[in-house]
Amino acid sequence: YNELTNDLNSKKIGESIAICMGDLGLYEANQMIAKNYKDDSKLGDVLINFNDIVLKTIKGEIIDVTLPFLEKNNLLIDKLEENIMLIYKLKTAYYTIIGPLSLGLILAGTNKEELKEIENIGLKIGTAFQIQDDLLGIYSDNNKLGKNVGSDIEEFKQTLLYSYTKSNKEYYDKLIKLYGKKVTNQELEEVKQIFKDSGAYLYATSMVDKLYSEALELIENIKWIKEEDKEILKYFVIYLKTREK
Repeated sequence: YNELTNDLNSKKIGESIAICMGDLGLYEANQMIAKNYKDDSKLGDVLINFNDIVLKTIKGEIIDVTLPFLEKNNLLIDKLEENIMLIYKLKTAYYTIIGPLSLGLILAGTNKEELKEIENIGLKIGTAFQIQDDLLGIYSDNNKLGKNVGSDIEEFKQTLLYSYTKSNKEYYDKLIKLYGKKVTNQELEEVKQIFKDSGAYLYATSMVDKLYSEALELIENIKWIKEEDKEILKYFVIYLKTREK
């Protein structure tokens, strides 16, 4: 087994199958939508919206996988935080929040102006959700998180915590010695402290609070959603805000 997994041809086959499975999943989803709503007059709008979400997610993933390479090799001149926020928007907000909400609302007959309101709310929720994910990826524990804490460090992941710390040379010089490698528990604690001392932790947590609060305010001000449905949306935001994994 070990010989097989270390064989380059086996890895290439595995990667090719993974790509095929991704394509398969995408077209299976399209097929399910087409079959279930073939007689619905809104089918075209649903498919256009669904495919737009997929395209945005792919674009976000491309930026996400190339950004560490560009940053590590000093090929990214500026706008690091802008690119990170774009990843949060394209890869997380649209895929995780806006997409599911929009598809259901389109089928329910929601108009474009109302969909735009939901999109604005979803952008705030989705961005906050991803920043929170980055925080949990460093400050949570393995049992709660469901993945290895510190994996973002090993992968040289570009996050708001990283970009903010980069603006402070004193702390960035300490961080870069640890970032991009598998860290020990002691080194992970050092990274946590660097983010706190540099102000990155406060900056990220404050942005999470701000975005969730703005989302709740926008939900409260929506005129066309029933009060009981607003409550569901508000409790969804509160649930996300208080999650630990």
